[in-house]
Amino acid sequence: MTNLQIRILTPDPALGLRRRIERRLRLRLGRWSNRLGRITVRIEELALRNGEPGQVCSIRVQLVDSSKAIRRSTGGVGDVIDAIEYTIDAIGRSIDRQLGLKARGSAGPGSAGARVGLESAGLANSGRR
Repeated sequence: MTNLQIRILTPDPALGLRRRIERRLRLRLGRWSNRLGRITVRIEELALRNGEPGQVCSIRVQLVDSSKAIRRSTGGVGDVIDAIEYTIDAIGRSIDRQLGLKARGSAGPGSAGARVGLESAGLANSGRR
């Protein structure tokens, strides 16, 4: 994969998180790997207002062909694995939307690519005028 930088700032980084994150990112973002630059993942533990420990996972992806970066963060009470999984899925959906629209030429609703012709709708020779 592209330049991947992972920082784990938790008291117990020996959870095998680094390999798990790399594998999940490869699976989720692999199809866009030639269009992605540096990927930065940060995992931190923090104390929530109620005193419970919380986990924050932040991912930043730099796109190769633009100066745009896509960022997502997830945090809260719970397992660090849940925060990682949710954040990877969220950044994957964001990248799919961003790069998928560029690949299709921005064919959104109302554009020429989204119109349905009379022939394809089966109304060309329906006898209506």
